[in-house]
Parts: sequence; C-alpha cells; structure tokens
Amino acid sequence: MRKTVFTTKEIAGFCHVATNTVWRWSEEGKVPFFRTAGGRRRVWLKDVVELLLRLGIPVPEELRPPPSVSSAEDSADQKRR
Repeated sequence: MRKTVFTTKEIAGFCHVATNTVWRWSEEGKVPFFRTAGGRRRVWLKDVVELLLRLGIPVPEELRPPPSVSSAEDSADQKRR
C-alpha cells in the first residue's frame, strides 16, 4: 500500500530543508495541510508532489505513481511493432 499522507519532517527531508521551513511554508499558504486530531500538520501526497515540482526538486521514486497496467501493455505492444 502506498503512503498518501506525510509529516512536515518527511517533506523537509524531500526538500532538503529544515522542518521549520516547511512549517513556515504551511503558515504562508505555500503548502496546503490539515491537522490530525492531536493537532499535528499533515500534507497529502498530491500536495507534496506539487510542492517538489514547483521548487524544481526531482520527485523521489517512492512518490511517483505506479505504472498502470494498460501503459505497460501499450509499451509492450509498441515494442513488438
């Protein structure tokens, strides 16, 4: 199962910045977030990917969508031609 929600610490690791920077970005509205029942900030996968793309940071393999079955089949069909 793929992870869909990330902590500010995880995002900081992807962006190579301090967790305080991610916290500030969330306060400034640069990173959409929601709070857990315990008040912790969390960010959805799509918002993490959008942030990385906006910052020009390569999206790590673990955040990329898995290849779809139809795409793999289409690719195999094209190779056979």
